[in-house]
Amino acid sequence: VEREKDVIYALDLEGNVSFVNPAAEQVVGYKPEEIIGMNFMSFVPEESRERSAANFQRLIETGEISAQAVMVDRQGRRRDVEYSSTVVYEGGKAVGTQGILRDVTHRKQAEEELRKARDELELRVEERTIELSAANAALRDVIAQRRRAEEARLESEIRFQGLFENLPDFVIVVDREAKIRFTNGRSEAPDPEKLAGTLGFNYIVPQDRSSCQEAFERAFDTGEVQS
Repeated sequence: VEREKDVIYALDLEGNVSFVNPAAEQVVGYKPEEIIGMNFMSFVPEESRERSAANFQRLIETGEISAQAVMVDRQGRRRDVEYSSTVVYEGGKAVGTQGILRDVTHRKQAEEELRKARDELELRVEERTIELSAANAALRDVIAQRRRAEEARLESEIRFQGLFENLPDFVIVVDREAKIRFTNGRSEAPDPEKLAGTLGFNYIVPQDRSSCQEAFERAFDTGEVQS
């Protein structure tokens, strides 16, 4: 009993301490000899006394109890404890109580820190989930917009290709370097696939080539086409 880490105690029917082992000093800061004769309510904070008194009365009536409580030590610090008590009988008559008490302050603090960490993690996960949901929604919108734009572009190309192929005149499309990209094939000229990539000016008679080149440059510089 003297080397026991948990507090072992005995109370009379009024709740006064009749025995306590040295482990009590680590919990409440009083030596065992100082505690003897004190009422256990002396170690209970004001707001918990009504519940502690009710638990003590239930112990007397039922013969046993196990519960959690808050105690106040000599320096006024709160200690979380768990205890288990039974009634002591002599000749069939209750003469007091005895029990064992354990300080679980550090465990409670660790549990509270763990709870806070878990709550914070859940909050971060929830916030991240909302962010990802919003990002996914935005991405879906972008993809849908690009799909619609691509469909519109393809539809436009199909329409242009149909019109282009059916033009009665010979038409060529060149890039900025005057290289032929494609033609509508309305000519006695070589196969359109063979024309692709060649320089358009090569198919203009030499005497008109210079003026065509000047008109070509003006068209790109001003956006206006002159025949």
